[in-house]
Amino acid sequence: MASRMRTNAPNLFDAFYIFKYNIGALNIASIKKYPEDIDDHASLEAIKKFCFPKKITNWSASDPVAFFTFTLTDGQGLFTFGHCRFSPSRQTCNCILSALPDITFFKQALGYLAIAPENESELFLQYVYHTPMPVGEQTVKFPDLMFNATIRDFNKYFSSFNEMEVLMLFNSVQFSSNHIISLYASMLKERRIIITATRLETITNCVYGALKLLYPFHWQSIFVPILPSDLVDQLMAPMPYIIGVPKETLLAVGDLSQYGEMVLLDIDNQSFQSDTDDMLPTPIYKFLLKNLKIKDSPTSINPDVLVRAFMKATIIIFGRYRSGLCKAEAEQNSKITWDRQRFIDAQPVDLRSYAQALVCEEGVQYFERYIDEKLEALNNGIGSNEEFDRMLRNVDEFYQEALDANRNFKDSIQGVVSGVKTSTNAAILSFKDTVQQTLKKKSRIKIRKAKSVPVTPYSFAPPILTSPDGPLPPPPLPSEAEPEGRISPAHLLHFNRQDDNFPLPVSSNAVITSTPSSQNAGNHSNENNSTTNPITNPFIRILNEESANLFGTPTPTPVENNVPSSQSNWEKFE
Repeated sequence: MASRMRTNAPNLFDAFYIFKYNIGALNIASIKKYPEDIDDHASLEAIKKFCFPKKITNWSASDPVAFFTFTLTDGQGLFTFGHCRFSPSRQTCNCILSALPDITFFKQALGYLAIAPENESELFLQYVYHTPMPVGEQTVKFPDLMFNATIRDFNKYFSSFNEMEVLMLFNSVQFSSNHIISLYASMLKERRIIITATRLETITNCVYGALKLLYPFHWQSIFVPILPSDLVDQLMAPMPYIIGVPKETLLAVGDLSQYGEMVLLDIDNQSFQSDTDDMLPTPIYKFLLKNLKIKDSPTSINPDVLVRAFMKATIIIFGRYRSGLCKAEAEQNSKITWDRQRFIDAQPVDLRSYAQALVCEEGVQYFERYIDEKLEALNNGIGSNEEFDRMLRNVDEFYQEALDANRNFKDSIQGVVSGVKTSTNAAILSFKDTVQQTLKKKSRIKIRKAKSVPVTPYSFAPPILTSPDGPLPPPPLPSEAEPEGRISPAHLLHFNRQDDNFPLPVSSNAVITSTPSSQNAGNHSNENNSTTNPITNPFIRILNEESANLFGTPTPTPVENNVPSSQSNWEKFE
């Protein structure tokens, strides 16, 4: 399965362990396991390492209890999830291995096992172990135990919207839209991604929350939610990965450049760094910014809003995949196949190069696996009623929203530039009046000098002209990889700012000021060289040049971006 979930697990969990770290012997001892007869000789040592991911010297007995989740991968690439409760004061770790990734449920279960009497904990383990895998969302409660918890739908864990891990991810980055959009862009490109924080529970929530931004796709490469310090060499893997690294382990590594190109999301420092230029197409970037404006009212946001925003962006990019479905009409029983080039040709003009880079040049695995499963289902006569499939018909509507968001952003920038021009013209006219009055005064001074009247020497200091609200930073120049006229959100590469509302990055040479020299001031009396002339005034010329860079290429109209109709394909293959 593309989701990499084990579907053949008979019980709610596979095994339960209690490990204790012996400081004197410098080893990890297994002091309890359930069931007793489980065959774990091949994986026990790996489980111990993941249960104690930090070096023992980095723990203090006064530290709070830590909850976290790791994964073990079998030969088929399927996951087994290890849900852990580590007690620093006791140097013990309680671990439940399960095919279920339900972090919230197992956190409640581990909390109950930590405080329940011995006889109740044994009874609880028996009850839960023999509980079959849930079908849909279910509530687990037992008549003679004080335990009551809800298990989420196993088949929809990575494909549903009401997932708290996504909200926890946003909360961890302080609702920074730029950080999350940058992470999403890096995942689409299948980069080597590291997420780091001091608290293990924070790492767990952020890593699992990141996976859900890809809905309906599933990450197909290396996935390590918590990396033990002994396995830090895994960061050298030459393939895509998402790895959660405890902050102490990352600091011990030192220079990350030795591991090659990678992406780093630092939760503690609220920073995002990338060695690659992974920028979304401008309309999609502006569309996400518009839909993730949550900084002012984060309490009103729920996971559904966050996941759907990225789902719509994914639909804009990949939603026309049905245009690539084809079938040989001459053969009655021929199989449905998928043509990449037909999919690329169906893309709007300003998305075509980006889609071609993902699908044809890089061949991202999450999309290929998705297409493979769709073809298998269609050829076997199996339909789909997932939310993503139902919303594919709205792909043109979502794309138009993205164009509108991009156009509105440009209009707002145009308004700022126009306002600055108006303010500048008013300031220049005032400056002109000052110069003219000064020159008239100078002529009177000459007459008085002719009469030998003592006059104090006159010094002229022209004013510095700035916009009323401060200097306006110019937009960045278009990158070579993007069509001329497109705004390149270069600030996606590195963020250390808390403010998400700045529209464009400000470089060190971006401040525009106009400081006329005293030599030029004497020429203001010539009407042909008036400072109000936009050709001779450097300040107006700079504004015009920057405005031309930003708005030189008109925004594509819906007519210019018409997509070949794929209605026949949709009807044919539904």
